[in-house]
Amino acid sequence: MVMGCGGPIILSSILLERQNYFGEKMIQKSNGDYEFVTTALDTFLLRTQAGIGNPWPFATGVTATLDSISFDNFLNVNDSVMYIHLSNNQEIQLSKQHGFVKTFSFIPFVTYFQSYDTVSYSIWGIPHLNLGDTLPGFYGVFDLDIGDQLGIRRVDDFPTAIFTRYDNRQIVGEIAIPNGLSYEMWHDAFTISVISWSPTDSVYIPLQMDTLTYLAGDYPFLSLLPYQYKPGKVQIGVHLNSSFHNRIEYLFENTPYYDTCAHAMIRYDDITNYNYAEGLANNKTRHYTPSHTWESRLYCYVKQMDSIGPCIDLSLLLGIEDDLLATSAVSLRPQPANDHMVIEVGDAMHLTQGNVAVFALDGKKLLGVELTLGETQLEISTRDFLSGIYFLRYEGVDGKVWTKKFVVQH
Repeated sequence: MVMGCGGPIILSSILLERQNYFGEKMIQKSNGDYEFVTTALDTFLLRTQAGIGNPWPFATGVTATLDSISFDNFLNVNDSVMYIHLSNNQEIQLSKQHGFVKTFSFIPFVTYFQSYDTVSYSIWGIPHLNLGDTLPGFYGVFDLDIGDQLGIRRVDDFPTAIFTRYDNRQIVGEIAIPNGLSYEMWHDAFTISVISWSPTDSVYIPLQMDTLTYLAGDYPFLSLLPYQYKPGKVQIGVHLNSSFHNRIEYLFENTPYYDTCAHAMIRYDDITNYNYAEGLANNKTRHYTPSHTWESRLYCYVKQMDSIGPCIDLSLLLGIEDDLLATSAVSLRPQPANDHMVIEVGDAMHLTQGNVAVFALDGKKLLGVELTLGETQLEISTRDFLSGIYFLRYEGVDGKVWTKKFVVQH
């Protein structure tokens, strides 16, 4: 074994049962060292020795040093291996003899355990962003090139955390921020810098992501999900005041070359508070100040589409654009609806036999009605719907499809 310190390198973890997007389990021992492994192709396997000589459970005050670096099978894209043993504030620089390394987005992170005698550290890196024309989500890679830094850094003594995992074709990052403490994270693609949590602090998050999830309490979580590998840059600001009321700000800073429209929504629990859709080129900041306190989840969605055109079959009906020609003669009344909604079409476009369905913004189907041939008007009950925004989708047997948005307000 490389880097022997009295025993073999541990290759699995019973402490952290969550899988991270480096591929396997990750472990931290009492000296602050880490061990994790990537299993995907075109990556390298990075292991930091787990302090074999230190007994379980965790102990405090153990400081290791930079022992050795091995680059066995380093250029083999299937099982490239690099062993690094680092201690607090130790750094290395890749040099010419170390070769060229490819890895996933090397977001700074630190493990988190329910142990007060554990000092938290983070493995960090500053990579060159090189997504190229890779597949979205998990298979997007970054280049860790010659001269890039890789190190380990101590953060707050109170456990602070960011975990990463691969879930449903998306990379998910979560940061646990203890009350009143801060955590700094940066990357070529997005930055979260000096985040702190207290009733009077503000959190600004410049990011290239799809969903921001905020949990209440002393351990709020920020969940960042990239929607596509070339998303538009979106800035979301979360502000807190002494009453724990909040304000959410969206700022669309630019438009991806292939996108024409975006859809954003703010949702508290199961109630949609604010919703809009417009072109990303129209840079605007949206404000919403609810009276809710942090008792549950607050969801902020930003959905991008490839083009404006006929509806496509999506699991989530967020950002669905109407075929304007097909729906120009369609009206929904009243707006907003209370206990009923009337669907009416003009003489130029009669409804054919088909189905009408109502969906909530999270994609859940709430109602389905079958139409008979020649009907030009249909009334549906909205009495049991919560106040909010919904999508009505028509699919005819002739292949005609359209989607309309309507509001229910009781």
